[in-house]
Amino acid sequence: MLNAVIIDDERHCIETLVWKLNEYCSSVKILGQFQKSIEAIDFIKKTPNIDILFMDIEMPNINGFEMLKFIDTHNVKIVLTTAYEKYALDALKMHVYDYLLKPIDQLELIKLVTNIEHEHDLRKLPVNAKKVISISTQESIEFVLPQEILFCQAHSNYCMIHFVNKRKKMASKTLKDIEAQLADFFFFRTHQSYLINLNYVKEIRKSDNSSLILSDDTSIPITKLKRLELIELMNT
Repeated sequence: MLNAVIIDDERHCIETLVWKLNEYCSSVKILGQFQKSIEAIDFIKKTPNIDILFMDIEMPNINGFEMLKFIDTHNVKIVLTTAYEKYALDALKMHVYDYLLKPIDQLELIKLVTNIEHEHDLRKLPVNAKKVISISTQESIEFVLPQEILFCQAHSNYCMIHFVNKRKKMASKTLKDIEAQLADFFFFRTHQSYLINLNYVKEIRKSDNSSLILSDDTSIPITKLKRLELIELMNT
């Protein structure tokens, strides 16, 4: 369960976010809702174990960015909610976790909460689970062994994970995010849309349309430069 606090000077924005969280993100428990910054700051300082802070930026008296100076955000995921994209760069500078554009899209909200759940659960993993990676989907968080993964394929802001046993999972992360998770394992980016497990490479084909063949006979595209890089890597 994730504990959340919502701060927004517009009551209808709070009510909409509460409804969407209750409807689509049952793992989130709302501890408090505030329209005034001062009341919110006082509550946050007195309340332990807050996991997510949904916070509007443009508010009277003390805006969202100024509020961050008054609260300890060390273990809290700050999610800014705004109708203006112009604040995105400022949000990055303030090291907030993420921001959601109003009106908040339910799929973006689900993806955000799923990612926070994943990080929250990952902190609870025992030391002997470090060789396991987590795959967040809209339905669950699954922990798998890297050697179970055959290849990964980009699907816009998501990533399809293909397993050795023919199973597939759509992860709520980009291919770049998955690549970072697998950086310590034997994986290779063959193409902007593909990441493969090198343990399952069966053949590298030399042709105008370069490709490689995996152990299950799946054909994966590979750029010419990546093909040369891979051949050199496999020969070392």
